[in-house]
Amino acid sequence: MNPQNRAAPLVGRERELCLLEAALRHAAAGRGSVVLIAGEAGIGKTRFCEEVGARHAADLANGDRAALWVLDDLPRVDESTWTFVLDTSGRIAGLRLVLAVTYRDEELVPAHPRWPDLARLRRGPGVVELRLPRLGPADAAQLARGVAPGLPEAALHAVVERGAGMPRLIEELAGLAGDLLGAGLLGPPSVNGLTPREREVAELVAQGLTNQAIAARLRLGRPTVASHVAHILAKLDFASRAQIAAWVAHGRGLAAAGDEHAGLRVLPGA
Repeated sequence: MNPQNRAAPLVGRERELCLLEAALRHAAAGRGSVVLIAGEAGIGKTRFCEEVGARHAADLANGDRAALWVLDDLPRVDESTWTFVLDTSGRIAGLRLVLAVTYRDEELVPAHPRWPDLARLRRGPGVVELRLPRLGPADAAQLARGVAPGLPEAALHAVVERGAGMPRLIEELAGLAGDLLGAGLLGPPSVNGLTPREREVAELVAQGLTNQAIAARLRLGRPTVASHVAHILAKLDFASRAQIAAWVAHGRGLAAAGDEHAGLRVLPGA
């Protein structure tokens, strides 16, 4: 990351912060709760909990006696931790405790073996649910500027577009913007703003499919696929299919960087 880049600010989460802070106030009065925090991988669930923890630590100086525990990535924890969470949820309403539990809602679905446990957890007393949505353009731009204050306007627009409202991806793109621009992997939306169909074709090009194979996969004519590929090359200012593949692979790598890891952390006040 460029040395001028700074720690990412937390933006676009005011409503969710208010909900968790209210839960902590209730817990300080002896009415604890489990807060289920859902969202996509890379949406910033861990970062959000860290911000809550930092604010809660400051409140301790004012006599706040509630404890805040955070459990990251619920689907990936072991059996004993699941048992702990379920047992705690049944008696937490009388404790001075907030247990914040994060999970990826695209992973913990009805087909997941832990879905019944999540359903049971949701039925528990004192359970609060919140979902972290993707950022809107204004918040995405604020985040990018917070990470890289000197970002040129054209690069800022490209980061916002490519980031698709995902905080971790926006942070990575903003931090790498200079290198990406130099490599021709990041340009203004007017140059590289692909349509959904073009993005789909780009993904298949990256898989090594020929135009004929892409046409069969998407049930399109070969001339139509050839036209899509030509548009992709033009918009990205590329000269070969290999460059398209590299661009797609780079995007996948940034998305993977947003993965969060399971683990129980006791934040100040426990």
